[in-house]
Amino acid sequence: WCDICKVWTGGHIQQILKHKNGRMHIDHEAKMLSDARERETTRQKEEQSLKDELAAIERAAAAAMAKDEAAARSSSAAASVG
Repeated sequence: WCDICKVWTGGHIQQILKHKNGRMHIDHEAKMLSDARERETTRQKEEQSLKDELAAIERAAAAAMAKDEAAARSSSAAASVG
């Protein structure tokens, strides 16, 4: 059985070697490797996009928290003055 081509190759070593050196197997193997590289590239781009999005959310949250803390400090200072 050839996992790349999804065909039975027979049980003899000569049949297996003939299949592995054949055009169909070589073409299927090249396509499989090309597809694997493309999937990996896509996965890495999606992972980087997710990391960038999370970083932007964290920056926005930190800015909002700093703004809230500043507002709380100014309101508590106004309350102690009055």
